[in-house]
Formats: sequence, C-alpha cells, structure tokens
Amino acid sequence: MGHYWVQVVEKDGPRVKLRVSLQHVDIGDLGTDRLFAWGLLVDATSGALGDPASRDQAASHVRRVSVGTLEHGNEIARDEKLLSVESPWFREGERPPGALYDIEVFDAATLDSIEPETDFDSWAMLDGPPLPSEA
Repeated sequence: MGHYWVQVVEKDGPRVKLRVSLQHVDIGDLGTDRLFAWGLLVDATSGALGDPASRDQAASHVRRVSVGTLEHGNEIARDEKLLSVESPWFREGERPPGALYDIEVFDAATLDSIEPETDFDSWAMLDGPPLPSEA
C-alpha cells in the first residue's frame, strides 16, 4: 500500500481520468491494475463504494485501466501490476512523480459521487494476486 495524491481531471459516462502522484518519497511505485484503480475510486468516495482491497469488487466494477506516461520522474519498469519510479525523491515545491489514469467502469452510476476538479488522498493497494478474470 502506498500514499498517493489524486486529482479528478475529467469524468465522462463510465470513464474517469485521474492524475495520481506519489505522496511520500519512500514509495516508488504506482499500481497499473484494476485492483489499484478500484482502490482509487473507493478512496474518491471516502469508502462509500465498498472495500478498496476487494479483488471481487474490483473485477465486477472496473472494466479497464490505462496508465499514461510518467510525469516528473524516470520510469524504470512497468508491467501489468506496477509502474516503478527511479529515485522518487522530490523537494518541497517540486511536483512529485505521477501519471494520468484513464479508468472505465462497467456501470457509469459507480462514478456518480465523483466530481471533476476535486482531489483526495489515497492508500490504494499495490500488487495483489490476479483478479478472477486475470488468472
């Protein structure tokens, strides 16, 4: 689990775009899978959507997630679970490393309480076992 700062950039039907940035210099990874995306969505609603660590809920709500190019840092590895950042240290006043996430859910109503131009902290889960449809 990491600590992230998240901005809701855009919402359109069943899709939401989130800018996710590292919040703590000791964490050098961003998630790239549906479980991480689900954790972001749950944290955006202060837990109202469900359990951020539930692989079953992630599989039943998140259709897909794509993660854009890393900003303000050097990407050292990326796979189906993680995007690893080289030396995530940053000084106060600098923008921390982060990326734009495009998340699509099966039912647009899942995103009803998420509003553009808001921000929140997230403790989304990293690198869990495969979801049922990914196994």
